[in-house]
Amino acid sequence: MAGRTWLMTAIEGDRQYGGNTGYLDEVTSVYRYDSHVANHRQVDEGDLVLIRNRARLLGVAVLERIARAPAIKVRQRCPVCRVSAIRFRKGRAPGWRCRKGHEFQVPENESAQVTSYAAEYGDSYITETRVISSTVLKACAKRPNDQLSIEELEPQKIELLLSGNGAALALFTRVQLSRRPALEPHRLEPLDPQVEEFGTLLTDRRTRTLRAIVSRTGQGAFRSALIRRYGARCLVSGCSVLEVVEAAHIWPFRGPEDHHPANGLLLRADLHTLFDLNLMGIHPRTLTAHFAKDVFQSDYSVLEGRVLLTGKGRPSGEALKSRWECFEQR
Repeated sequence: MAGRTWLMTAIEGDRQYGGNTGYLDEVTSVYRYDSHVANHRQVDEGDLVLIRNRARLLGVAVLERIARAPAIKVRQRCPVCRVSAIRFRKGRAPGWRCRKGHEFQVPENESAQVTSYAAEYGDSYITETRVISSTVLKACAKRPNDQLSIEELEPQKIELLLSGNGAALALFTRVQLSRRPALEPHRLEPLDPQVEEFGTLLTDRRTRTLRAIVSRTGQGAFRSALIRRYGARCLVSGCSVLEVVEAAHIWPFRGPEDHHPANGLLLRADLHTLFDLNLMGIHPRTLTAHFAKDVFQSDYSVLEGRVLLTGKGRPSGEALKSRWECFEQR
């Protein structure tokens, strides 16, 4: 199933491990592996990959194409006990040693037929400038195993890890949204914009959502109801260019009942995305906008503490409270 997140170990230049003679990794463009590598069948086009070396995260990318070809793999073994767990020791004689303690000058070579894979990133690769250690990355693995060069990661943990890198987080969001089935169209009854009460119906709800980029069925009627309720402008920035003002759900959309106008805000497109990623929150009592630390230190600082331009309308206090808790948790 496409849309998974993987941690891949790469070393710029040749790498040798467990008797393999090495791969040539071009870190910013392609990751190479073969059919002897665990999880090689699970990795798919459209997956998100985090590339690391032994010390830290190097970058994030989406696998746009995986090329496959037959190949001959050379594996080196101890000539005494035949184990492949051997390593070369610079400045020592003899230079090689196996895990069982045998030392030797030249390893024994063994050839095997394999399928080679070249996972290409296209132009999606994003360099990570922050220092995120390999130890932290390994802690995000679904099934931690120090012997794996390709291992699957927990999306929830990676989302938090990437939240300080907007471009990388956008890639993560794109991949996660690709996993979602298309919504079936349905018919909505006209909304009454004067009805004030709205409940969050916490059963079977997630406290986090990446719904930001998905267009929802019934958005046209929902948006019209919000314009009637609050006026034709972004409630945070005051932007009145309606082409870039969107209908945002306070409590994430799960069905037609969430199209209630008390569960909505009119937000400029970029603010809508920040809100849906819990990088912007609305205080339920003061109705003021607040931004996560990394966002606050950007151009959005001018909107910090801005009171919502709600006019005579007011959004659901219960929905705002539930969503504010998600913002604080992040």
